[in-house]
Order: sequence, then C-alpha cells, then structure tokens
Amino acid sequence: MSEANVVIADAQVVVREGLKALLDAVPSLRIVGESDNGVDVLQKVAALRPNVIIISLMLPGISGLDVIKQVRSHYRDIKILVFTTWTHEAYVREALSSGATGYLLKIATSDEIIEAVRQVAQGKLYISESIAHRVQAIVDTKANPAISDGYEALTNRERDVFQLAALGNTCAELAKQLFISPRTAETHLAHIKSKLALHNQSDIILYAFRRGILTLED
Repeated sequence: MSEANVVIADAQVVVREGLKALLDAVPSLRIVGESDNGVDVLQKVAALRPNVIIISLMLPGISGLDVIKQVRSHYRDIKILVFTTWTHEAYVREALSSGATGYLLKIATSDEIIEAVRQVAQGKLYISESIAHRVQAIVDTKANPAISDGYEALTNRERDVFQLAALGNTCAELAKQLFISPRTAETHLAHIKSKLALHNQSDIILYAFRRGILTLED
C-alpha cells in the first residue's frame, strides 16, 4: 500500500513513544503527529489531515469517543483505530457506531499492532484478536426479523455499493471501482441508508456483519 500518515492520540507518553518506535520502522507508515488530549488531537487532525488516527478512549479535555464523532463528521476519509484497555462489548459497539474503523487492545503484540494499523489504513475493519469472537455477539443482539426484507429490496447496483461501503470504501473510492460518478455513488448510498434505516458507514458495517455479508476474515 502507499504511505499512510498517522497521528497518535494517547494521554500516556510511554504509549505514544512505544507506538512511534514500533511504527516508525514500518516503511508504509509515517508518524506525522501526536497528542495527549482531545482538543489538541482535533487541532492536529485539522492541520495535518492524516490518513489514520490511533486513539485512546480516555483522553483529557474531550473524550476519545467524542473526538471520533467529530472527526467522522468533518473528515470522512480518515480512518480511526481505537487503542484501549477497555474490553467490554458496550465500548466496542459505541466506538464502531461513532465511526471507528478498528478496535485494538493494548495487550496486542507488536505484530498485531502493525497489522491492525495496516488494515485500517487500507479501509478494512479490524477487531483485536482477543475480543474478535465477541463482535458477532454484539451485532447479533441488534438483529431483527425485518433485516432480510430491507436488503432484498436493494437493487443489484445498490448491493454492489453496499458491499464496497461495508468494506470501508469512501464514496470516491467505490465510485471509481464501479465506474460511476461520486454523485451517483452518493445517491445510491442515500437510497441504501433509507431502505435499511441506517445513518452512517459504521451502521452499514454492523448491518453487513449481522446479515453475514461481512465476516472477520474479509
């Protein structure tokens, strides 16, 4: 993959330094900034426009979850990897619903950290190996009998758009892959969200897991 610019946001200097030392050795990744609080990371994102943010849920000033929501509302192309000690399913659900592209525990090995950042940078969903088995349980609790009806109502083109969006592609990226204009892609996404009662890309990803369209191996 091409080089990805990364911003690290964590209140603990030892965590930031550890991630920098690890990721600086990866040719495809470049650390362009770091922050120890929520306000500063938003300023860094605005100034540096990174491809990836590695963020703790516990940040002073503005919480990690609120940072994720604000970044997602202003910069749809930026990928967000949560790096945390919190293992409860509720935090995973909230992070993904807020717009995170990945959820990684701080007990991860160096190899897993590198792999997680690489996958998130490529627009893929990544869940920490130690809690991956819980993801299906999370999405299963949101399942309902009408789920197949909504999906069956999608046109073939809308299903193509849905599947690419569920894999983390932006409107511009999926438009390029389907040889359609970004405006047409946006129209298809709007129709999909309306038919399936979804609000954002994270909802699409969770829906894809619930229906079995997307798996952890994708």
